[in-house]
Amino acid sequence: MTVLFRLMGIHFKEIYRSPEILFWVVFFPSLLTIGLGYAFNQKNEETISFAVAKENILEERGFKPLAPLDQDGLLVERWEKKTSDSTAGKLRFVGYIASQESDEKILLKRGMVQLLVKGEKDFAYHYDLRNQNAKLAFYLVRPLLEQSKAEDDNRIVSLLVPGTRYVDYLIPGLISMNLMMSCLWGVGYALIEKRSRRLLRRLIATPMRKWQFLLSLIAIRWLFGLLNVSILLTVSYFVFDFKLVGSLFAFLLIYTGAFFAFGGFAILLGSRTSNPETGSGLINSFTSPMVIICGVFFSYQNFPDWIAPPLKFLPLSLVTDALRLIALEGVTWGFLSWRLLVLGIFGVATLILGNKIFKWN
Repeated sequence: MTVLFRLMGIHFKEIYRSPEILFWVVFFPSLLTIGLGYAFNQKNEETISFAVAKENILEERGFKPLAPLDQDGLLVERWEKKTSDSTAGKLRFVGYIASQESDEKILLKRGMVQLLVKGEKDFAYHYDLRNQNAKLAFYLVRPLLEQSKAEDDNRIVSLLVPGTRYVDYLIPGLISMNLMMSCLWGVGYALIEKRSRRLLRRLIATPMRKWQFLLSLIAIRWLFGLLNVSILLTVSYFVFDFKLVGSLFAFLLIYTGAFFAFGGFAILLGSRTSNPETGSGLINSFTSPMVIICGVFFSYQNFPDWIAPPLKFLPLSLVTDALRLIALEGVTWGFLSWRLLVLGIFGVATLILGNKIFKWN
């Protein structure tokens, strides 16, 4: 037992003498928990989004107009109403005016709404019966519109439109998240681990240049990522009947742009760090918030208006939105050119900076 305690004392001193380990392993998880806990505190307003055909339905029920939503070829009006009670807490209802059926489908496919309300007096409610959030939206919106709590299940219609299920919305998000994780852990953390094991210093004597070595790491992950995404799409097709509406060429372009952007950032994160604990903390500090706020599991349009517009320019948001537009709406690569441009600029900037400050030992 004496040997055990002495070894524990040695390990404690190693950690104590490395302040970065104390921060990333001990303090950062607590800071992240506090930040996310505050952001998603139940006392904050919860946004419930739905779509109706005419604005007078909302105007008659006390809704107030918001700035119209103009995004990726979709232009719709928005109305808002806030309520508060002891049972449901603070709620923010956002109603989209979808005057055309095509607008309804786009709103559903992009995850901006999960409930369609059709009719002007005797409303019919269309939503995915397997989606628990859509059910919650139905039970909260119906008494607000009808001013009653009468039960009438005959007016509930299950959504069967391809691409409007929650699983259709989720799969492109999971693919984009997988691309980010593959780059940051497969490239960034691999560099840190090789440096900590003193493997990189052996490459100093070789004739290759730094940028050649770094690009090779991204390229091999790009190849393995193709296999991974192919398997995921195949499984999704046979298990969930998920179909890729757009072209594979456009999908491959966004996939390559995503790998270039995330790969460059991974090299920047792993360019100088030699401590695996520090590297793990750096990667988690980037990936954890991005997964939550970039529309992987739910639309970032549900966030307040002051924060939602900047979120769409984050790398993971760009990739996720682009993959959804291709997979669910069938848009061409030309429609996504500005996203490819932003991803390319981000990748070039981080790759140049990472290559400049990279050290072998």
